[in-house]
Amino acid sequence: MGINFADEKVNVKSIPQFGSTRKILNPVEEEIKKSGLKIPKPEYERLSVENYMTKEEYKAFSSLSPSQQKRAFEVFKQSPEYKRFKKKLDAQSELLSKNVTDSVTFFDEKNKKNEQPYTDNQNYSYRINEQEASYSAMENTKKAGEQTAKKAAENGAKTAAQTGAAAGSGGARGIAKEATEAVKKYADTLKDASSQPESDPTDYQTEHSSDIAISKSGMGTIQKITAVIMAFAAALISQLGVILLPLLIVLAVVIVIVSLLVALISSIAGAVKDASSAQVIAGLYRQLLSDNTISYTQDVKDAAVNEQIEDYVNYLLAIMEVESHGIGTDVMQSSESAGLPPNSFKTPQESIAQGAKYFASCVMKASEKECDINTAIQAYNFGTGFIDYVAENGKVYTLDLAIAFAEEKSGGKQVAYKNQIAINYNGGWRYAYGNMFYAQLVNQYIYNYDNATVQKIVDEAIKYSGWDYISGGSSPDDGGFDCSGLVQYVYGKAGINLPRLEKDQYEACEEIEEENIQPGDLIFYKNETSNGEIGHVAIYLGNGKVFEAGDPIGIYSATDEWHTSNQLHIGRVKGIEDADSASDD
Repeated sequence: MGINFADEKVNVKSIPQFGSTRKILNPVEEEIKKSGLKIPKPEYERLSVENYMTKEEYKAFSSLSPSQQKRAFEVFKQSPEYKRFKKKLDAQSELLSKNVTDSVTFFDEKNKKNEQPYTDNQNYSYRINEQEASYSAMENTKKAGEQTAKKAAENGAKTAAQTGAAAGSGGARGIAKEATEAVKKYADTLKDASSQPESDPTDYQTEHSSDIAISKSGMGTIQKITAVIMAFAAALISQLGVILLPLLIVLAVVIVIVSLLVALISSIAGAVKDASSAQVIAGLYRQLLSDNTISYTQDVKDAAVNEQIEDYVNYLLAIMEVESHGIGTDVMQSSESAGLPPNSFKTPQESIAQGAKYFASCVMKASEKECDINTAIQAYNFGTGFIDYVAENGKVYTLDLAIAFAEEKSGGKQVAYKNQIAINYNGGWRYAYGNMFYAQLVNQYIYNYDNATVQKIVDEAIKYSGWDYISGGSSPDDGGFDCSGLVQYVYGKAGINLPRLEKDQYEACEEIEEENIQPGDLIFYKNETSNGEIGHVAIYLGNGKVFEAGDPIGIYSATDEWHTSNQLHIGRVKGIEDADSASDD
């Protein structure tokens, strides 16, 4: 479903009223609400996504299927804008928690000289002067009784809450700008999603998604809850003394044990998920595929074996991603190739079997006509007549040939097509016959290199998609990598020995011009702490993508704002063409 993009953004001071249209989930607002931070009203009003969408754009997205909406949310959460916002918000939440903990008074003023306050260390230890505590307990018991105890508890909670609220309010203005930028990015993501038909969902595919099972912020929440509860228990001790001390000690121990168990279970779940995300399918950017598509991997493998094209599993999965994101029953959109109406198959397995059968026929015919694999890929969309067309025009697929074929078959009729590939190429249109950009859409998930050494480098690197950035990390044993550690390790696995530091790695390269960049080349960047010098390195994958030790490690766009503004050099590793690609495992 196509929509027209507004020439200008809606004025942020004017909040549109979209009537009965269902409200769109706003992850930025949700995260702020969960954090407890109080955003000043002028800044908070800017966080409404409706401010940055026209009425038509808003309705277009709200009318999408739940699966399309969910995908857009996932894409946005992998954007640099959202990650920057979330990082600052988590940091502010840490400060809030610390202020709450620090605000609790452990003892009355008269006992302050003897106090040993709760400290935020691994032991959560308390040091209490027994005599002073006993005296304080007796005094509290005589003077107050049950009502005083209740009042003390209420006051402790109130103090902590007030202090936490103050901390949140004070730091809110510092993240308001990042939050606003994140919302603007979110609005753009929703508009991109709403401009794509259900049958072509990959057009708003993220450049850098990842499969992290448990976030650092999630673990931090567990720690925060534990710390605040422990601090509150300490406040009760200060008011009620040793009468309830045994009970409170038991309570504290239980809280710590429960928290540790939750953390342990979460870590185990994370390890299982991480193992899944590290699954490598040769020649395929696993990180960029949806979980729905990946869930059909075994079905695709079985169908490929049945059609004797087991070496093409990566292409079949990429085709599925382009066709459906693994959503629905006709996941390969292969009904028509079987002479049936669209979406005729009742199970994904039927669709996969027919899709594999049809693609096998494309591969076989392309081979017979001495055409390349891209010809077969485009024929999956155009039909096998395209293979004859390429065979008569040089036997090698080109985009120009696909465009000429589509123009001929459509009679020159054009339709709007808001795919980024099309936008970059011609402003956003295609001919009304199939999709002349189909091979490009599929190949955004594929990496097959003529250079065996480059293939091995990327095969090794892809294994660590989703792993944590670890400063000083230089092997899987460290639990993660930093940028130069990752480069040194994966190139070493391909038989190329590089220095440890990014500056020295640059010296080991031959400087090349950007127009000559190839997969396997290294791109060197400055960063916030390198004073304009080399401070970061990434592996170029082709198609405008890099693999690097970001946070998390994975695939990123080489053409986004950060990468383009911080790029310093491109280097080709000396001897990469002649390197021994044998494994040193």
